[in-house]
Amino acid sequence: MKYIKYLTLVLLVGLFAACSDKDVTYNMTEANPATHAYIQVVHMAPIKNAAANYAYQVDINGYEYQNDLSSVLLTRNGIPSGGTNLFFSVPAGTVEVKLHGIENILYEKDDNGVYYTNRYYERIPVKAGDKVYFVAGDKMEYNGATLQGEQTYADGMATNIVGKWVRDEKLNGLTRIVKEPYYVGTTQDINGNSVSLEPGKQYRLVIYDMEKGLLVCEQGTIPTIKDQLVNWESGRDDTTEPFTEPVGEGANHRFYNFVWETSTQPATFKLQAYFKNQLTEGDNAGEFDIPCGKPFGFGEDSGWATIPMKKSIYNSSGYARMDFKLKKIGANGEDLGWFQYKSTATASPKDYTDYWTTYIGRAYIYFMHGIVEHEGIAAVGNARWTAQ
Repeated sequence: MKYIKYLTLVLLVGLFAACSDKDVTYNMTEANPATHAYIQVVHMAPIKNAAANYAYQVDINGYEYQNDLSSVLLTRNGIPSGGTNLFFSVPAGTVEVKLHGIENILYEKDDNGVYYTNRYYERIPVKAGDKVYFVAGDKMEYNGATLQGEQTYADGMATNIVGKWVRDEKLNGLTRIVKEPYYVGTTQDINGNSVSLEPGKQYRLVIYDMEKGLLVCEQGTIPTIKDQLVNWESGRDDTTEPFTEPVGEGANHRFYNFVWETSTQPATFKLQAYFKNQLTEGDNAGEFDIPCGKPFGFGEDSGWATIPMKKSIYNSSGYARMDFKLKKIGANGEDLGWFQYKSTATASPKDYTDYWTTYIGRAYIYFMHGIVEHEGIAAVGNARWTAQ
C-alpha cells in the first residue's frame, strides 16, 4: 500500500511538471475590431468564365492575401471561400485590391524556328537582348556548350538549342504569377465616390466592372429569427384566401443586383424577388407570391428579409427547398412582368427561376449576375453565400 501511495505521488509530481504555464503562440497579429474591418472579395464582373480571367494572386493593400496557384478567385465567386462567415482582416479605411493572373514560363519553338511563350492565349516571342534562364540538367546546348543560368538571348541561339527552356529566374516551375495586375480597384460607392471601411464591420467588396472600383456592400445587422410560427398569408401579396396552417421558423435572405442588359449596359430596371408558396393546397399553392424585401436596382440590394419555411422532413434540423423568381420593376415602380433572360446568345428569352436548399436559422446572400442578352459571354445566374 505504501508503494502505491509513493507511486501516485510521483505520478502527480510528473503531471504537474509536464503542465507548462506558457501559452503556445504563433507568428500572427491579432485582428483588433477597434482598428480593423473584415472583408470578402467578390468577383461579379460580366466577363467569360475562363482561365485568362482567374486571379491566382490577390493583393490587398499591398499584401499578398492569396498566392498558392490553387486557391483561385474565379469569376462569379469570392474569397475567402469554403466556409460560413470567413473574412480577411484589414485596417479600417480605404482598401485597394489587385488581381494577378499566371503565365506559362516554358518556351517552345514554332515551325518557323521562333521561340515563344504563352501568356494564356497570347504568344510572346523571345527577342534578342532578353534575359533568359537555363537549367543545366536539361542539357540545352549552344555552339557545343551547355547553357546554364542567366543568359542574354541572341538570335542565333534558336539554331541549336534543344530541350526544355524556362525563363523564370527561380528555375523551378512552368508557371508564375504575372507581376502586372490585370485589375486594380479601390473601395467606392456606385457613383465612384471613395468609401472608407469602418472598424469592426463586415463588408463584401464586389468587382462588378473591370474598369471601375470595388463596390462596398456592408453586411449589416442580420435580423434575429424569433417566434416565426406565423401563417403563410402574412407574407403574401394576395391575402384573400384564408390559410391558417402555421409554419416553422424561417431563414434570412438578401438579394443583390449585378445584372447587365448587354456587355456594356448595366441593368436600368429594378428586380423584386419572390419565393414560391409552399402551400400544398388552395389557389395560392405553388405560386411565387412571397416577396423578399424591396425592389433593388443595379448595385443595390433587397435588404434582409425573414422568409418563413416548412421543413421537408419534420424530424430533422430543419431544411427545405426554396424556389424563387424575380420581377422586373420599372423606373416609376411599375410591374414589368417576370424577369427574362437568354440562356445562350441565340436562345429565346425565358423566365428566370432557381432554387436552393435552405436551412432554418441561416442567413443567405444572393448575387444576381450575368448578361440578359448573353452575347456568348456570361449567362444570367446567381451566386449564393451563407452569411450566418
